[in-house]
Amino acid sequence: MKKLLMIAPFILSVLFFACDDDKGNPIIPDDTTTSTWIEDGGYWSSLVDAESETSFVYFSFATQETVAVTDAQAPTSSAWDIAFKRYHVQLNGGLSGNKGVVGVDLAVAGSPDSTDFAAVVDTSDITISDWMEDNYSLSLDEWYSYNPISHAVDPTYYVYLLKDAAGKYVKFQVIDIFDGGQPPDMGSVKLRYVYQADGPDVSGVPDTLTLIVGVGTGYVDFSTGMEVTPADPENSTDWDMAFTQYEIHLNSSLWGRGYASAYPAYQDSSLTGGNPTNFDGITTAVTNNTGYFTDVISSALTDWWYHMFDGTQSRLPSRDHVYLIKVDDSVYKLKIHSYYHPDTETAAANITFHWAELE
Repeated sequence: MKKLLMIAPFILSVLFFACDDDKGNPIIPDDTTTSTWIEDGGYWSSLVDAESETSFVYFSFATQETVAVTDAQAPTSSAWDIAFKRYHVQLNGGLSGNKGVVGVDLAVAGSPDSTDFAAVVDTSDITISDWMEDNYSLSLDEWYSYNPISHAVDPTYYVYLLKDAAGKYVKFQVIDIFDGGQPPDMGSVKLRYVYQADGPDVSGVPDTLTLIVGVGTGYVDFSTGMEVTPADPENSTDWDMAFTQYEIHLNSSLWGRGYASAYPAYQDSSLTGGNPTNFDGITTAVTNNTGYFTDVISSALTDWWYHMFDGTQSRLPSRDHVYLIKVDDSVYKLKIHSYYHPDTETAAANITFHWAELE
């Protein structure tokens, strides 16, 4: 019995120093092809090549690595958590997948730490209603204003540049909304536009077009200057954009097989002279393809970037927002650091993001 009592303190001593050694020398995770562990800060820095304009690249927090999933497989695959394609970001939940992944933009949730990555340590400020699953985001979403008191719907007169379903340039603005009833009856809309079949010159005399939308959908074909009724809109290139229930859908990506995309000209002061309704002031369409956007499936991270024109090209700097992403029982904080490759600062869609799992 005495021998056992003498051995016990020795064992306890060994266990004590072993634990103390673990505390002083924590295990450092191994880096992966995509991710590097930043010990000074305790987070991962991941770099993904999202340059493809046709396919997403998929990433798993559990493996700290991109995964081999195709766009066709993604909606039913649980191997991925977050995906990138150019400036688009999707989570594996809602319209994008069946894993139930949801996210929160801390700036939208009103968190005081919305841009302070290190300060975010828990989810105590987040409510159930803050979590968002993937839905869709429209390129043309600020063309009208709504007065909650009078319930009036009026055009903002903002000017947009458009590439139509065939890739031709159009300049347009909504100049009237009338005869609307209770939603979803949006009544009629009137457009002012310049269509250019050859090149980016949009300085011509404008035409107008009135669409009777009502509770249905009004399809616009700028090349003919007419409202059209395609038999199979999803497989037709005979329309460019469509009005339905106070939404404008472009003939590309989500809604059709065309190549329609929109440029928010009203945000570009170099075009408008600081007046977002300056229709006549815009005489030449922007030809930089990266400035044109299609309708896409959106997530809590959709607005991670903002548009900046530096006089020669469009840039997409990060807003530096911190996001929370919930995957099963785990919650990760994430911040998109840059849209450009760290080695060149010019190669777009090489996205660096910082992230860590919250305890």
